Amino acid sequence: MIKQILLSLSLGVGIITTAYAEQYPRVVGDDARVQVFDYNPSTVYAVKAKLGYSSLIQLEDGEEIDDSSGLGMGDAKSWSLAVKGRNIFFKPIAENADTNIVLVTNKRTYAFQLKTAQPSEASTYIARFNYPEESAPAKPQTPVMPAFLQVINTDENNHEILIDADINTGYVYRGAAELKPTNVWDNGRFTYVKFAHAGDIPTIYRVLPDNTETLVNSHIEGDTLVLQEIGYRYYLRLGKAVGELGNQQNKLPKFNTTGTSSKDFIRVEQ
Repeated sequence: MIKQILLSLSLGVGIITTAYAEQYPRVVGDDARVQVFDYNPSTVYAVKAKLGYSSLIQLEDGEEIDDSSGLGMGDAKSWSLAVKGRNIFFKPIAENADTNIVLVTNKRTYAFQLKTAQPSEASTYIARFNYPEESAPAKPQTPVMPAFLQVINTDENNHEILIDADINTGYVYRGAAELKPTNVWDNGRFTYVKFAHAGDIPTIYRVLPDNTETLVNSHIEGDTLVLQEIGYRYYLRLGKAVGELGNQQNKLPKFNTTGTSSKDFIRVEQ
């Protein structure tokens, strides 16, 4: 009985085989000796070469073997091998000298099965790679909008201008029409004064409680003047033109919308 079991086991082991799925190159163009592989880090690439003929494996631009990478060949005595940058030149110098190359570059890892082709078989002169992960078109990024938005105005192309609904847009303006901003808002830290033109931007002064003026620290972002503060009243000055900007939602004393004797204040919008 034990002999029969051992015999059965030996027969079972005998029918176990290992499957190899080497990738053979595709032909590109009119010459079958110029070929392309589709790169897959889990694939072994089969390359056929002939005695007396040199073959080339050419990697991607910028890819090379350096001191931190390496190359290993199984039967180095039966093959001639040279590496220059991204180019790997090789040819068999003995018959029936099938072997392998394991290649580690500054970008990827490759495994090649080198086969000596018979005189009647086609061989590889040049083999290159297609890198699917790099040739696939990039997926468009979906813009992330704040959870709550409100329309504060439209720009010169009639596109709606959206901002976070928590941002204060309660600003009013009076004065020279040529100095009137397109929009004004603040985020609780900075005040943003947007202009719809590429001309000169007025200098902005904060009006102090005693009605004197002080220059505001600011910087420009595109077509927007960013005041590095939040205030109650501002003067806009450019040459002899003057405008006045008021913040209706500031916690300072309520802004006088009419200026006591004038009704020419208008909300900052087009």
